[in-house]
Amino acid sequence: FVFGYADGYAECRRNTAETVTFMQLLQPIVRLCEIFVVILHRCISGTIEAAIRDKKNMVKISLITATKNQAATIEDTIRSVFHQTHTDIEYIIVDGNSTDNTSEIVKPWIARFDGRLKYVVESDNGVFEAINKGIMSATGDVVGLLHADDRFSCDTVLENVAAAMEDSSLDMVYGDIHY
Repeated sequence: FVFGYADGYAECRRNTAETVTFMQLLQPIVRLCEIFVVILHRCISGTIEAAIRDKKNMVKISLITATKNQAATIEDTIRSVFHQTHTDIEYIIVDGNSTDNTSEIVKPWIARFDGRLKYVVESDNGVFEAINKGIMSATGDVVGLLHADDRFSCDTVLENVAAAMEDSSLDMVYGDIHY
């Protein structure tokens, strides 16, 4: 894979002889919340062509936030998703049974997202299980991760990601966040 950065998003292009699995891409990342990773949902199952939409249609992005006891930062994260200019978003927040007031902060946002926010509260065995739960319930063409103490750097990050994903030669895109 070759990484390049342009116009607010980075791209990863596949070299012809190199095969890299999803887990191999994640292993070098020490802290997942340092970047917003976007992966073609169907790329995980190996059917990249099936995930490429007709250019007349908008790319649906499933965005996953794993959280537990992040009341101090979760609202900034949610607000940065809410204000994105790309509107075809499915936002999934997976809460590992927070004992602080995370739930009280998230619940009012559900109505504001007009059916595009799914809030799942249940026990899990840590952030990776929570992320996997989110990925398994995602219905978008693209799956992204944004942790509960991160936020997008501007309101057009997902718009740039969606535009980049229309390029059928891309396997992965990531956008700027603040943490």
